Amino acid sequence: MKGYLFTYPKNPIRLTEGRETKEHPDWSPDGRKIAFTVINRGKFHIAVMDADGDNFEKLEDQALYPSWSPDGRTIAYDVIEDGDFHATIHLMASDGRYIRRLSHHSRNARDFAPDISPIGLAVSPASKTTTIWGRLKKSASDLR
Repeated sequence: MKGYLFTYPKNPIRLTEGRETKEHPDWSPDGRKIAFTVINRGKFHIAVMDADGDNFEKLEDQALYPSWSPDGRTIAYDVIEDGDFHATIHLMASDGRYIRRLSHHSRNARDFAPDISPIGLAVSPASKTTTIWGRLKKSASDLR
């Protein structure tokens, strides 16, 4: 049978508490931190915490879909620009400082779910525009 292979731990550990929804987790390259989206009553933000659930820290409001860079120094993410769910891609240092917009808002801007890979930045197929790796790489180096 062809399909996806999923593995599940025998003894899962709950890392978060509270009524908020936590989703879209992305592990840092060194495995020490997790960035994720927190949703509560229609508002959302990006947070990070240690891999064991300690040291929870809110980083950015109105932000979704965090993605660590391969070197762990930056995080790409979406910002919802208006109620019509037009989004732009932003980049910040992994501690939440030095925020920079990479794509620009327009009626066709739907740059959802950025994913940074060693060869470039991928966004969801819903987007009609993309952010090129050279611009991302330059922006990331400017944040250091």
